[in-house]
Amino acid sequence: MQVNYPGDTLAGFGGGVGILNIKEGRVGSNLVWTPLKGFDIGAEFMYVNVNQSRPAGLASNAVLNAAGLPSFQANTNQYEGRLRVQRAF
Repeated sequence: MQVNYPGDTLAGFGGGVGILNIKEGRVGSNLVWTPLKGFDIGAEFMYVNVNQSRPAGLASNAVLNAAGLPSFQANTNQYEGRLRVQRAF
Protein backbone atom coordinates (compact mmCIF):
# COMPACT_ATOMS: atom_id res chain seq x y z
CA MET A 1 0.00 0.00 0.00
CA GLN A 2 1.33 3.46 -0.83
CA VAL A 3 -0.09 6.86 0.13
CA ASN A 4 1.33 10.15 -1.22
CA TYR A 5 0.24 13.64 -0.23
CA PRO A 6 1.46 16.92 -1.74
CA GLY A 7 3.80 19.01 0.42
CA ASP A 8 1.15 21.65 1.15
CA THR A 9 -1.45 19.18 2.47
CA LEU A 10 -1.15 20.38 6.08
CA ALA A 11 -1.17 24.08 5.18
CA GLY A 12 -4.98 24.27 5.36
CA PHE A 13 -4.86 23.02 8.93
CA GLY A 14 -2.39 25.62 10.19
CA GLY A 15 0.61 23.31 9.85
CA GLY A 16 1.28 20.66 12.44
CA VAL A 17 2.98 17.28 12.37
CA GLY A 18 1.92 14.81 9.74
CA ILE A 19 3.35 12.11 7.48
CA LEU A 20 3.46 13.12 3.83
CA ASN A 21 4.30 9.81 2.13
CA ILE A 22 4.12 6.23 3.37
CA LYS A 23 4.63 2.76 1.89
CA GLU A 24 3.65 -0.37 3.78
CA GLY A 25 4.20 -3.99 2.82
CA ARG A 26 2.88 -7.03 4.68
CA VAL A 27 3.61 -10.72 4.21
CA GLY A 28 2.14 -13.36 6.44
CA SER A 29 1.25 -16.99 6.77
CA ASN A 30 -0.54 -19.32 9.12
CA LEU A 31 -0.63 -23.03 9.78
CA VAL A 32 -3.44 -24.85 11.58
CA TRP A 33 -3.46 -28.45 12.78
CA THR A 34 -6.66 -30.21 13.83
CA PRO A 35 -5.71 -33.23 15.98
CA LEU A 36 -9.35 -33.76 17.10
CA LYS A 37 -12.68 -32.69 15.65
CA GLY A 38 -13.44 -29.17 16.91
CA PHE A 39 -9.94 -28.64 18.36
CA ASP A 40 -7.41 -26.53 16.44
CA ILE A 41 -3.81 -25.61 17.17
CA GLY A 42 -2.36 -22.89 14.98
CA ALA A 43 0.61 -20.62 14.47
CA GLU A 44 0.65 -17.31 12.58
CA PHE A 45 3.53 -15.11 11.43
CA MET A 46 3.47 -11.61 9.90
CA TYR A 47 6.31 -9.42 8.59
CA VAL A 48 5.60 -5.70 8.16
CA ASN A 49 7.88 -3.18 6.41
CA VAL A 50 7.09 0.54 6.57
CA ASN A 51 8.90 3.29 4.61
CA GLN A 52 7.82 6.85 5.33
CA SER A 53 9.02 10.37 4.73
CA ARG A 54 9.93 12.54 7.69
CA PRO A 55 6.73 14.06 9.12
CA ALA A 56 6.25 17.73 8.37
CA GLY A 57 6.88 19.81 11.48
CA LEU A 58 8.74 17.09 13.40
CA ALA A 59 11.76 18.31 15.38
CA SER A 60 15.24 17.16 14.34
CA ASN A 61 16.68 13.94 15.78
CA ALA A 62 19.09 15.98 17.95
CA VAL A 63 16.18 17.81 19.59
CA LEU A 64 14.19 14.58 20.01
CA ASN A 65 17.16 12.79 21.61
CA ALA A 66 17.86 15.75 23.93
CA ALA A 67 14.26 15.48 25.14
CA GLY A 68 14.73 11.75 25.82
CA LEU A 69 12.68 10.68 22.80
CA PRO A 70 13.74 8.17 20.12
CA SER A 71 15.07 9.33 16.74
CA PHE A 72 12.83 9.25 13.69
CA GLN A 73 13.33 6.13 11.55
CA ALA A 74 12.16 6.29 7.95
CA ASN A 75 12.34 2.51 7.48
CA THR A 76 11.06 0.07 10.10
CA ASN A 77 10.64 -3.70 10.13
CA GLN A 78 8.29 -5.49 12.49
CA TYR A 79 7.74 -9.17 13.13
CA GLU A 80 4.52 -10.47 14.64
CA GLY A 81 3.80 -13.99 15.83
CA ARG A 82 0.82 -15.68 17.39
CA LEU A 83 0.10 -19.14 18.77
CA ARG A 84 -3.57 -20.10 18.87
CA VAL A 85 -5.39 -22.98 20.56
CA GLN A 86 -9.12 -23.12 19.83
CA ARG A 87 -11.90 -25.47 20.87
CA ALA A 88 -15.32 -25.45 19.19
CA PHE A 89 -18.29 -27.13 20.88
